[in-house]
Amino acid sequence: MNVETYKFLLGVAAFLITFFLGGILYFLKIQINTIKEVKTLVDFIRRTQAVDKQSSEDMKVSCAKTHKIVDKRLDEHGERLDKHEKDIVILKERIKK
Repeated sequence: MNVETYKFLLGVAAFLITFFLGGILYFLKIQINTIKEVKTLVDFIRRTQAVDKQSSEDMKVSCAKTHKIVDKRLDEHGERLDKHEKDIVILKERIKK
């Protein structure tokens, strides 16, 4: 093989190497953009999760307050029912006499 053949083969090899490296770099660029998008979405999900967690905690506190009020009212109602039940028993005993 002569020098011209080597120069031609070297030129073809350089072109192929450049072409394949360009393809690799193109796909790396796409991969990097995809990773950036995924990172953005993960950050958004984390922020959303934090907001949801705070909302959940606020709802728990609100529900706890409401439950205390409802429990208090139910206890008072139960006490009144017990009193009425005793009064009914007393009235029944008076009627039987």
